[in-house]
Amino acid sequence: MSGPTPVRQEKLLTPNISTQGVMLFFLFLLIPFSSVSHAVVPKALSVPPSPDWYGFDGNWSPVSIRVGTPPQWVDVFVSTASQETWVIGPGGCDSSTLCRDKRGGLFFRNSSSTWHDAGDFELGLDPQLGFGKSGHYGFDTINFDGEISISNQTVSVINTTDYWLGFIGLGIKPTNFTTSTEPTLLSTLFDGQKAVPSRSYGYTAGAHYRLKTVPASLTLGGYDQTKFHTHDTSFQLSPNQAPVISVNGLSVSATNPSPGLTSNPLQLLTSSDGGLFTIDSSTPFLWLPETVCQRFETTLGLTYDTNLQLYTFEGNASRGDQLLNSNLTFTFTLADLPTAAQTIDITIPYSAFDLQLTYPYPGLNATASSPPTQYFPLRKAANESQYTLGRAFLQEAYLIVDYERNNFSIHQAIFTPDATSTVSLVDIMPRNATTGIITKSTKSSSSLDKGTIIGIVMGIISLLILLTLFFIAYLIISHRRNGEAPDAYPPWFPRRLQFFSDAKHEQISATNLSELPVLKNSPQELPFHDTKHELSGSTHQAGELGTDHEILELPTDHTKAVELPDNEVTKHSSLEKPARFSFEAPDTSQSSPVSQTSTLPNYRQLDPRAGYSASSTPRTEVSAPSSPGTLPDPRVRSLAQRRGRVPSDLRSSREDVDTPMPSSLASALFSPTGNEQSR
Repeated sequence: MSGPTPVRQEKLLTPNISTQGVMLFFLFLLIPFSSVSHAVVPKALSVPPSPDWYGFDGNWSPVSIRVGTPPQWVDVFVSTASQETWVIGPGGCDSSTLCRDKRGGLFFRNSSSTWHDAGDFELGLDPQLGFGKSGHYGFDTINFDGEISISNQTVSVINTTDYWLGFIGLGIKPTNFTTSTEPTLLSTLFDGQKAVPSRSYGYTAGAHYRLKTVPASLTLGGYDQTKFHTHDTSFQLSPNQAPVISVNGLSVSATNPSPGLTSNPLQLLTSSDGGLFTIDSSTPFLWLPETVCQRFETTLGLTYDTNLQLYTFEGNASRGDQLLNSNLTFTFTLADLPTAAQTIDITIPYSAFDLQLTYPYPGLNATASSPPTQYFPLRKAANESQYTLGRAFLQEAYLIVDYERNNFSIHQAIFTPDATSTVSLVDIMPRNATTGIITKSTKSSSSLDKGTIIGIVMGIISLLILLTLFFIAYLIISHRRNGEAPDAYPPWFPRRLQFFSDAKHEQISATNLSELPVLKNSPQELPFHDTKHELSGSTHQAGELGTDHEILELPTDHTKAVELPDNEVTKHSSLEKPARFSFEAPDTSQSSPVSQTSTLPNYRQLDPRAGYSASSTPRTEVSAPSSPGTLPDPRVRSLAQRRGRVPSDLRSSREDVDTPMPSSLASALFSPTGNEQSR
């Protein structure tokens, strides 16, 4: 019986996107975004405090650092005046572990593979305050939190008991050696490694007497806003970039009556006694003018010890307890200059100055088993160069130094359970090097660094490139669907996008072959002349059959499907699809027959009418029977001419080769009746 009427299968022009090409293309687009995600955004760095408290002149809170390779843990005090790092060496202790533990740990330079020796040099810190002696200098790696390592940093190994613990310096003045000048730790963090947003820091010394002890807080490149009360007053750094401030007043007041207080409050320092004081955490003492020290001595009942050069309660041990019970409060009135009208007040309780000396403090007449000596951290300044507010002052004050803007500020420290357990870091941004405009301090969570901005710009550019490529692809596909010839493309269009494959998944009809074989009754195309004549088309108009027309099936003897044997399928299965199809007639002037060879498209099914299934087995090339002047079916030729253009699925270059097929298959596919029905 006859089957259903064949329906011509339209060719699908869906482009086959190469998987490898798409993957490479999108990997290229992800490069700038990967750069953004891996870009290092400098943030303020919190240096971890040590859980231990040290000192032979009081209980002080250090910070913990690691020095050398492999890293050796040491605890050191913070120095706001020095720019170097000092550590205690094995020569500063005996073989007992007690000494090592009391001095914050020892550093063995010979055990560090990254130690570079420089030799013995004089210690470069506060010579006006009596800091002297010498240390063994070298260069090694310093690590704060296990992630940020700073190599080739100046390190001095102390092998004496003149300094109980080492120091980490926060200054930015480089260290000068005989043959070189070395940058400081803070400068290297910012300029060298971009590990912090600026050359700045925030610091408070901690308070052993507050709550259940409050440790020190040190932030590099910013400050911790939970540790102090804010205000808008700032002061200028000195020419050598030290925090120097004017003390315009100092008074003491008592909540409970105290012997010695003739007035409440009582002025211990007036504007006429004042001057410029350096805030230096390297020393624990207050270095005040001698006249002011005498007022302290009278009011508090202190005794000056010439050997210690400190004030104690010798002969009146109960006096210290009386002062403690009086709830004394000392108020420091600070300004940028002695004549400045804008001032701030920092209040300090007496408990901050209630300290003890222990063995082996230099000059102390004691042994390891001797009881501690109670003292007041006050020293006489020989001249104005020694005016200093030391670590005892910074127990109750929070210092913010901004080297980028050459200023600093002092704030009243906060001691609440929330403040001691919470950290909220704020970045101090650098000065704009291009415009000179000062950028205000912003929180670390909202800052964008240069690398992030560059990454965003690259991402936008990549997105524009992506949109442009897809727009070009869309136009090319649209032109192909409209059947326009290649010459119709704009001159700037690429002929082929690199990430599109030439192969197309499609089903083709009988008229989509390279060339139709010669049929017995087919009219021949006229030879080529200068004047071209269009062949007349069919007299019947092509149209859709209505439902009232009878649809005839092909007789089975005319459209009999021919199934090739297995060996024939194998023989014809390796044909490759030609790039384009040609409709040009061969040159009839040649006397010899034309042998036409080509390849068939490698498709799973060519046409449902043929009953022919292609195999995935490689195909061999097939030659058509030699026939001079072989011409394509004129019906297909005239159809293209009537439309005024060659369909896009039949375009070809002259290099393409026509593809014949076995005559048995051709007769089954392209009988005149079958073609008329399919059209």
